[in-house]
Amino acid sequence: MDTERAISLLREQIEISKKSFGAERGGPEWKKWKRDTEIVIQRIFGEAGRHEKDFTKIRYSLMAFTSDTPDYRFQEAYEEGMETARQILTLKWTPLVGQEEREIKI
Repeated sequence: MDTERAISLLREQIEISKKSFGAERGGPEWKKWKRDTEIVIQRIFGEAGRHEKDFTKIRYSLMAFTSDTPDYRFQEAYEEGMETARQILTLKWTPLVGQEEREIKI
């Protein structure tokens, strides 16, 4: 796969994430986006690399909470996770822009 295709796939996942932003936290639409994005990253950069780890370590929920934690705090954590995901995906394709075409596995 060429660099242009890799950038296109990453940008597509960013756009889908914007549509999934309001999706149910942890719902099927979000799970599909996350799985598909992990596959795109693996196919472009290889498995078990830094790029995959950067994406999989994103938190979309609170690290600690009590029964008194209001629901909006969970939503904020989800939204922050989605924003972090978009930022990381943008950082993944930015270095590819302007590079000579190179072979990328897919």
